Amino acid sequence: MQTFMPLKPETNSPDRLMTLAANALRAGQFEAARDHAGRALEVSPDSVPALFLLGVAYARLGDADLAIRHLSRVIELDAHAYEAIVSLATLLRENGRFDEAIELCQRGVTLRPNDAQAHNNLGRALMASRRLDEACLSFEGAIALQPTFAPAHHNLGKAKQLDGKDGEAVQAFSHAARLAPTLENLFALGQTFITLCDYEAAASCARQLVSLFPASASAHLLACGAMTEIGEIAQAEEHLRRAIELDPTGNEALQTAIRQRPLGYIEEANENLRRALEKNPRQIAAFDSLMQNQKVTETDRALVNRMRALAQTESLSQTELISVNYGLGKALEDLKEFEESMRHYDEANRITRLVKFGTAPFDEARYEKHVDRILASFGAVDNVRKSGVTSNSDIPILIIGMMRSGTSLSEQILSSHPQVEGVGEQLYWSRNWNRAIQTDANELIPSEIEALGHEYVSEMTSKAPKALRITDKMPGNYLFAGLIHRALPNARIIHIRRLPVDTCLSIWATPNHMPHEGGNNKADIAFVYKQYLRVMEHWRRTLPADRFLEIDYEQLVSDPRQVIGEMLDFCGLPWDDACLNPQENKRMVATPSAWQVRQPFYKTSVERWRKYEPWLGEFSQLVGLKHGPAVAR
Repeated sequence: MQTFMPLKPETNSPDRLMTLAANALRAGQFEAARDHAGRALEVSPDSVPALFLLGVAYARLGDADLAIRHLSRVIELDAHAYEAIVSLATLLRENGRFDEAIELCQRGVTLRPNDAQAHNNLGRALMASRRLDEACLSFEGAIALQPTFAPAHHNLGKAKQLDGKDGEAVQAFSHAARLAPTLENLFALGQTFITLCDYEAAASCARQLVSLFPASASAHLLACGAMTEIGEIAQAEEHLRRAIELDPTGNEALQTAIRQRPLGYIEEANENLRRALEKNPRQIAAFDSLMQNQKVTETDRALVNRMRALAQTESLSQTELISVNYGLGKALEDLKEFEESMRHYDEANRITRLVKFGTAPFDEARYEKHVDRILASFGAVDNVRKSGVTSNSDIPILIIGMMRSGTSLSEQILSSHPQVEGVGEQLYWSRNWNRAIQTDANELIPSEIEALGHEYVSEMTSKAPKALRITDKMPGNYLFAGLIHRALPNARIIHIRRLPVDTCLSIWATPNHMPHEGGNNKADIAFVYKQYLRVMEHWRRTLPADRFLEIDYEQLVSDPRQVIGEMLDFCGLPWDDACLNPQENKRMVATPSAWQVRQPFYKTSVERWRKYEPWLGEFSQLVGLKHGPAVAR
């Protein structure tokens, strides 16, 4: 502590002491500011300026209780002391006293109704209390008063994000970043682009951020995430290394863990998640990620109980409630408390459906019509090789199936082979399939089919130019298998099948940030699964056996040598022992299966449904249903 010489009597006047206190505060000499303001208060006990400066000094010194006490006294003496109202509200918000903070911010808005900052302050207090609709109205009010006020745009984006409205969030963050290309604004924008799977936009944002803030760990972490998603793994690794160097105290531990997981650093990620929770016990995403990244045991019981307590609080957003419930579902499943586990999975899906789809019912007729159109358009695949309007490339291997059926494990196995490169889930066919059909007549356009095949091979080979075979494990490509075979008659298509009820239960228990067919409703997921069975029965009848292979997940994990041998033969590849040890494959895995595929082969997920049999609900209709036979419409 700095030592100060006693003041001469003539300098012991309140005005002189207040001047010294204000100067010390501006200079960052908070202890000096406290001492001078304290002496002024001794001379004049009800001095509003002295109380205010003393309160601010205590706040800067980290003594929230004394800061709140002195600032509260200011407002008792002067109900219109706006700066004291703002400072006290901020302290109360930061210390979890949200209702009091909101009341003070409302008073601030009453005092200064045309001040954008006053509305922004109220919005921040409401957002902290997770009153998100009201918070958005306050931020929008601030923007109406001052359209160029970047902090209000940023905070509006945060509120939308917490409410699961990522599309609206990215618009708000874009406004904020255009007005003020700060670290905070650009990071939020880039991270939201990643959430929305707009990876090229995220990469562009990350490059700008690193260029502007090369010494920021956050900038490099965003770049790591973006580079991971576009397949630039060497760059992603370098940005991760640089971020860790720039953050020795672990302030960005949570974001670091999020980047480490898909790159295979599971243990390091878990260490950072624990570090993040030590720094901030309310980081919900850290709890959930830690549960998903490991086998939960009794040694984790304290963490699980902390999560239970958080799930009961009223100050969590919808997205936070989704996260904590998925985390609890996974933890309690590991702890064999299956009834409570299912309750949390049910709650996570209930909220997810509300956030992503609202109250609109799933349109079964519309979905079935969509499937009918695809089968009618691409169903007849005879004589494809005689058409001449195709790519002859045999590089692509497309791994298809229902989500959570084992596609990630299959790619991990095949990409362990030295001649194979896995590029994860590519959105190419889901984004481009309708180019091949005339909109009105539903007739095929041969030139577009040809272009699709060549474009796809070009995209794949650009990601792995030296590979003999390249895998694309987008499960939903099962819908487009006929089109893919038309465009690429020499490509291999591997269909991974898993017990229907296990597949749907796994969908139910797995967080997925993108909306998926079935919309987090058990009956709707079961309906979509039956449509999938219908589609696959059609391809089973029409696709040639030398280009279409079906593998059962249950057989793969029980007899891996036999099944892997079949897969390699089908792909025209020699045997390699590395395929028997996919857990040693260090490639990037960005799906929810990132932890599971890095474990040795295990059978515990086979007939998982039996643990939940009393609580399956509409999934019960799938018990006894096989994944091979056709399903009557």
